[in-house]
Amino acid sequence: MDLKEIALRLQEFKSVCVTGSPAMLRSRMDFLDILSAYSLTASVSVSKKTGLLIVCSDPRQTKIEKANALNIPVISEQQWFELVPELEAIGMWNGKSISYSLALEDNTTIYKDPESKIEIPNIKVVSVVDEIRGLKQLLDEGILTEEEFAAKKKQLLGI
Repeated sequence: MDLKEIALRLQEFKSVCVTGSPAMLRSRMDFLDILSAYSLTASVSVSKKTGLLIVCSDPRQTKIEKANALNIPVISEQQWFELVPELEAIGMWNGKSISYSLALEDNTTIYKDPESKIEIPNIKVVSVVDEIRGLKQLLDEGILTEEEFAAKKKQLLGI
């Protein structure tokens, strides 16, 4: 099922189940805010009335199996953000402002209002080496102590 077909299905069923822990959003509550802005409800379980299952990290396998058995579309958290423009195209956004925080170190918040579109966030991946270099710079500037630097370095290296 492509994204347009899933959007049309959600117009009919209006119920979404989220399984696992969101990686792109700070919490499941952010999903609830986003879903309500598209006149969708969140369900704790998968049933024949469920329109879509969104799979995040560490999902419950039983929910995925049940969705597959009931022919309910299963998409990833990333695919959800790709689905949003399709929902808007068929008029499902109800005009409600959406505020949610992305899982980024700078606590970025994106606001959705009638004049804007939700954009799929580009998450910058920082390597352990880059993080250690940044910590070394803080050490050299006197912001971190030797002990703090050593402890954080061990934590990053997993030793």
